[in-house]
Amino acid sequence: LQPWHGVHGDDVLIWTGEVKHDGLGSGWPVCKCRGLVQTSPKALLEYLMDSSKVREYNKMSLGREDLYYIQSGVDKKAANSSYGIPGDCKIVKATNKPRLLPITIEMISLMHCKEIENIPGSFLMVYRSCFEDSTANGDVTPVIRSEMLLGAVLVRPYDQEHQISEMTSITHMYSPGVPEMIARRAAPSAAEKMVKDIQHIFKN
Repeated sequence: LQPWHGVHGDDVLIWTGEVKHDGLGSGWPVCKCRGLVQTSPKALLEYLMDSSKVREYNKMSLGREDLYYIQSGVDKKAANSSYGIPGDCKIVKATNKPRLLPITIEMISLMHCKEIENIPGSFLMVYRSCFEDSTANGDVTPVIRSEMLLGAVLVRPYDQEHQISEMTSITHMYSPGVPEMIARRAAPSAAEKMVKDIQHIFKN
């Protein structure tokens, strides 16, 4: 395992890389970022899961819609779930309009979050793309149906009082039709700006 790189104050750490195997989107950048947010891990996770809040911290967003709730409640235990899984789970549709591109990017994802049992007060949110059928056609024109190959957010307490959260996110997205060079340049700056906006929201 690689050593954990802690973050301090309002700093945001950014890493970029690639997956080490061939396949869909393998040449596209993987972006990891880490920052501190002045709120509890549970409050931050619930904020990130709230689709009505997305445009507050993602300036490219045209909105995110909850299409179908599989089950609700971050605190739900597997024993109380009809599906035998803990946490909150839903299917969402997000649309984004990049500033430099004359297109709308659409993505449908399965989102799931839960508390991490062996790390008290810590939560994990993961999301992967899903499609209505094999055509994967969008309903916005012009639109690019992007695919989230890997999305994960780890939120854990930074202090003993659980009033400050350390947020680490990993994103690997494939957008056919978007120039790869633009994606490589845009991914790190977009990730940093998103964390900075979330930090600003919880400071006020």
